[in-house]
Amino acid sequence: MRKRKRRSDARMDLALATSMYADGYGCEEIADICGGNSATVYRALKREGVTMRSRGEAQRLMIEQGRKRVLRGQEHWHWRGGRRKVTSGRHNHWMVLHPRSGRASAYVYEHILVAERILGRRLRPNEVVHHINGDGLDNSPSNLRVMTRREHQTVHAEIRKSFATQGE
Repeated sequence: MRKRKRRSDARMDLALATSMYADGYGCEEIADICGGNSATVYRALKREGVTMRSRGEAQRLMIEQGRKRVLRGQEHWHWRGGRRKVTSGRHNHWMVLHPRSGRASAYVYEHILVAERILGRRLRPNEVVHHINGDGLDNSPSNLRVMTRREHQTVHAEIRKSFATQGE
């Protein structure tokens, strides 16, 4: 008994679809040119024995070829004004060019920005911001103090020591 071709496969040029996929096109783009939808193209290519790319590989390829842009910051649809609350409860601000923004993220803690505004300069690499009342959510200027890392360690060591002696 002969295997019947599916109607959608019969309308699609599989040789063209296979060569386009090898050239870096995605299933959606192939579907636009060859007809059908992306799921049909995917199934047909898989049936032909084509090794399929992972979603991450496909997206990287599209970005490299300039067929897709990475949406960051205000261009991203999840943009909420550049201020977010992290799991520790503290607030971060979107500051791409700030020296304290990390490699993985372009956000800077709010208390650092408030302290820098008070000082009128950026914090030095060995400086940290201490919350005087111990509440990391209280970023009022009267509650913040800039100190070196060593001074900060000393302050917190004294606080721990005072808590240990209170228990006795």
